[in-house]
Amino acid sequence: MYIAKHKRVVKLPHREIDLGDWYLTDFIQPNSYGAESVTWEAWKRLINLYNNDIQQFIKLANIIGLYNMYIKELWNVVNVKIKYRYDDPIFQTSDFWLLPNETWYQKHGDCEDTTFLLLSAIYKVKEGWKDDIIAKEAIEYGCIGYYIDYKGTPYGHAFIIRRTDRIANGKWLWIETTLENEVPQYIWYLADFNKLIPVYFFTDV
Repeated sequence: MYIAKHKRVVKLPHREIDLGDWYLTDFIQPNSYGAESVTWEAWKRLINLYNNDIQQFIKLANIIGLYNMYIKELWNVVNVKIKYRYDDPIFQTSDFWLLPNETWYQKHGDCEDTTFLLLSAIYKVKEGWKDDIIAKEAIEYGCIGYYIDYKGTPYGHAFIIRRTDRIANGKWLWIETTLENEVPQYIWYLADFNKLIPVYFFTDV
C-alpha cells in the first residue's frame, strides 16, 4: 500500500522553514474553523434558495435530496469565496499545500487547497447527517492526480469525485473546486476518467 506524504517547506529570501512531512489525511480537517465556516455559509445559501422559490426548492429536494443540495452549496461557497492563486509568488515553491483554515483565511489557493477545504466541509456536514439515508449512501473522495487537456497534455491536479444514487443514476460526479463561479443546483458534471486520472484517493482517515 502506498501512503501519500508531502513536505511543507516555506522558502524565504534568506532561509527555508521545513514544517515536516504531512500525510494527505492531515489536510482533511472537518472540525476546523475553515470547514465550519464553509458549512455555515452554505446553509445560509440554502435558506436563501428556499425563500426565493419555496415550491422549486421542495421539488428539487424531493428529487435529489436536501443533503445533495447542501453539498452543492458547499461547493459553491468554495468556488465563490476562494480565488485561484499559484503557490510560487507567495511561498517561493511550486507546490505548498494549505490547511483548510489557511485557505479560508487567505481566501486564495490552488486546486489541492480548495479540494482539502471542500472535502473537509463535506465531511463536517456528513458528521451531522449520520441518520440521513441519502447522506449514508453518498460517497465522496478527494483525489490527487492529473487532468488531461484537449491536446492530450497531462497537468497535476486535485479534485473531488462523489457518487449518489439520486444523481446521474449513481455515476461518479466530478467536483472541480477552482471554478470561481457558482454552479446552479440542477447542474452536475460527470467524471470522465479519460480526462481525470486519479493517483491517490483519500478521505479524512
